[in-house]
Amino acid sequence: MFGIEKLMDMVTSLSLRVAQLESRVKDLEFHEALNVKPVEEPKPDPALERINKLFAEGLDNLLSYEGRKQGEDANADE
Repeated sequence: MFGIEKLMDMVTSLSLRVAQLESRVKDLEFHEALNVKPVEEPKPDPALERINKLFAEGLDNLLSYEGRKQGEDANADE
């Protein structure tokens, strides 16, 4: 991945995390206003998160494939 693409992925990831946190805050504020205890969210499964991460990395690799064999030089046509 190029530097700018990696940076864009990191920004997108952080934006998603901020949106999740904002949603959680709104949910807590809502339950506090109603004086109701919020429902506990299940703890994330580390094994499932690892599987999802590996799948996403593999998908990124597939999508970035340009049809060249491994070991071919990027400037082979020169």
